Amino acid sequence: MNFKYTLYYTFFLLLVSCTSACNFFAASSVKDKIIAEVGDNVLYYNQIEKLLEEGATPKDSAEMVNNIANDWVRHQLVLKLADENKGANASSIDKQVKDYTESLLIYNYENELIRYKLDSVLQVEEVEKYYTDNIERFVSTNDLVRCVMIKTKLKAPLQDTLRLWLQLWDEQSPYYLDGFCNQYAESCYLQFNNWISTDKITMLASYAPLKLNMMNKGYYETKDSVYKYFVKVFDTKPQGNQLPIANVRDDIRSQILNKRKTEFIKKVYDKIYQDGVKQNLFEIKHYDPKK
Repeated sequence: MNFKYTLYYTFFLLLVSCTSACNFFAASSVKDKIIAEVGDNVLYYNQIEKLLEEGATPKDSAEMVNNIANDWVRHQLVLKLADENKGANASSIDKQVKDYTESLLIYNYENELIRYKLDSVLQVEEVEKYYTDNIERFVSTNDLVRCVMIKTKLKAPLQDTLRLWLQLWDEQSPYYLDGFCNQYAESCYLQFNNWISTDKITMLASYAPLKLNMMNKGYYETKDSVYKYFVKVFDTKPQGNQLPIANVRDDIRSQILNKRKTEFIKKVYDKIYQDGVKQNLFEIKHYDPKK
C-alpha cells in the first residue's frame, strides 16, 4: 500500500510540475508573440501589453490588439514611404534628428542637475528685497479692489439679513457670510483682505455690468432677470498703481528661481569646460585664412 501511495503521489507531483512549466512557457510565448510586421520592423505583444485594459474579456482584448496593430502598421507604412522619398532633404533631416537628440539629452541633464542640486528655498527677506529693488516692474494694468461679492437667486432667503451683515460690517460678518454662501450663493468672493482685479470679480459673477460701480467704496447691489449681486467694496487701487506684494509673490519666486537656475547651469558648464582643459579632452585648431 505504501509503495502504491508513493507511486501515485510521485505521479501527481510530476503532473503538477509539468502543468506549471507548460503554463510558464505558454505565458512566455504569448509575451514574445509577434503581433505585426512591416519589413524589418516587428511589433511584439509585450510592447502593447500595458495598453490593454485590465479585466477585459478575451473578445475585447483581441479587438484592442487588432486596433493597436492596425494603427502601428499604418504608421510604419507611412514612415517607410517618407523615408524612401526624403531625397535631397536626407542630410537636413539627419541633422535635425541629431540636433534634437543632443538638445533632449542636455535638457534632461540640466533638469536632473536642477532637481537634485539647486537650492530652491527662498527666504521671505529675499522676496521682499526683490520686490523693493524692482518696484517699477510691479504696476497694475487693471483696477484693483478689496471686496466681497455674493451672487444669489432672485428669491434666495435671508436677503435682508445679508444686507445688514454687509452694511454693518464687523469682525463676525465673514463667519456669517461664509455660512450663508455655503447654503444659498451661486458664486461668491469673500477674501476681503486680498486685492483682486475688477475683471476677475466680473468674470466670477458672470455679469459684466457689475464692474461699473466697483471703484466706489461702500455697499451696493444690483440684479438681472435671474440673479442678485451683493457687493461690499473696502478699498480701491486704480490701474497704474503699485501692485501689492501679495499679488506678485508667486511671480517674484518664479523670477528669482529662474535667475538662480541660469546662474547655476552656467557655473556647471564653466566647470565642465575647465575640467576639459585640465584633462586635455579637446584641442581647438586656430584657423588662419591665409594658409
